[in-house]
Amino acid sequence: MTRTLIVPDIHNATDRAEEIISAHGRGCDLIVLLGDYFDDYDDTPADAERVARWLVKSVKDPRRRHVVGNHDLPYLCDELAVQIYMCPGWSLEKQAVVSPILHDLDLQLIHTAVAHEGWLISHAGFHTSHLHGRTTDQLLSHCRDKLADAVRGKFDPIFAPSRARGFGRLIGGVTWLDWSREFEPVDGWHQIVGHSPARSVRALFTSEASSGSWDFRNEPVAAEVRDRTGYTSMNWCVDTGLKCVCIVEGNTFDIVWV
Repeated sequence: MTRTLIVPDIHNATDRAEEIISAHGRGCDLIVLLGDYFDDYDDTPADAERVARWLVKSVKDPRRRHVVGNHDLPYLCDELAVQIYMCPGWSLEKQAVVSPILHDLDLQLIHTAVAHEGWLISHAGFHTSHLHGRTTDQLLSHCRDKLADAVRGKFDPIFAPSRARGFGRLIGGVTWLDWSREFEPVDGWHQIVGHSPARSVRALFTSEASSGSWDFRNEPVAAEVRDRTGYTSMNWCVDTGLKCVCIVEGNTFDIVWV
């Protein structure tokens, strides 16, 4: 069993993220970052340049796994693909400074999702239409192929924005799925996501006896619900504006408020 630190959406706050990793990553075998490294209100091309240089360095840390968020994908794309995956916050000026820095970034070090000890970890989560009929290995292989296609300008629904966020698709993809309006537990899958900010850490669960939700604010997960054993689907959204991280050890999940 390994101890894994999961760091939610950063949005330019790389120094804060590094402080959190230094404080809470000691003793962890793996660190998963949930994406949205870029973009924030009123940021500048200089901010984007700083984040790009941080990302190039961060992905080289062998303990870290970086998943892609909707605010990251346009900056990874080539010129023809940017328009397809453009996200609010993106600008031509930021793209111009970021592209040369990320040009040689090894895309094998950027993940659509990470599967670890029975948890499926991604930026916004997978809808049942993307999970149905696939094994974990099949899903991850599909995601690798589609991310490679996406940066070359080929659209795929797995990265589609949705009506819940003001766009045309009925259901959002793994970088856009809205927690409150689109995410649903899928039996046999246990997911950890960011993307949908709130003041609290939220959970949706199903078991053979019931289904429901939990909400934790400025407190750890209650001991009686920390273990996913006995749940057919346990899912957590941990995007609180870097006010918390989570620790996963095997079947157990906990929140650390920072």
